[in-house]
Formats: sequence, structure tokens, C-alpha cells
Amino acid sequence: MVMKAKIRLQQFFQDNGLQKRWFANKIGISEPVMGIICYQDTPIPKKYWKKLIDHTQGYVTEDDLFEDFVRYTMSKLKMGTIRKAEGSNEWIVTIKPSSKKP
Repeated sequence: MVMKAKIRLQQFFQDNGLQKRWFANKIGISEPVMGIICYQDTPIPKKYWKKLIDHTQGYVTEDDLFEDFVRYTMSKLKMGTIRKAEGSNEWIVTIKPSSKKP
């Protein structure tokens, strides 16, 4: 699954010539945590959102982080899809009916 926030974070590092180790130190997290943030196939934990938003100068947004979280959760639960409505701050969520019978 493509994680938009992780792609934007990598782009931030590349565009600004930053090393992940330096950035982790700057925002007060350990290098192993930065590795999880950058490489693990899960959304970025919510407790790091504010630091990433504040220190990436708009590269990583709350919308990116939220979308990654919801897409990941819905895909794991096999519940449906989510997308942002064009020209709006609204999200469109499609939930699949359960195939299991009670």
C-alpha cells in the first residue's frame, strides 16, 4: 500500500538534502523510531503527526497522515475505500457490506 505521507516525507529529505538521523534528532525521536516512520508498511503513529507537520514545512500534511491511517485501517479490515472529494475538505467513504451472514 502506498503511504502518501511517507512519500512526501522522503521527498522532503531529498529536496532539502537532509539525513533521517539528523531529522530524527531535530524533532526529538530515536533513529529506530524514524526507521519505523519511514520504512514500516503501516501508517505513521499519531503521536508523531504534529512534529512531522511542524518540521516538514508543509511537505507532510494532516490530510496525508489521516488518509494513510484510514486507507490502511479499511484495507486491513477489508471494509471499503476512502478518497478526498475534489475541491473540498470532505472525504468520501465507501463501505462494503459484510458477506458474512449472522
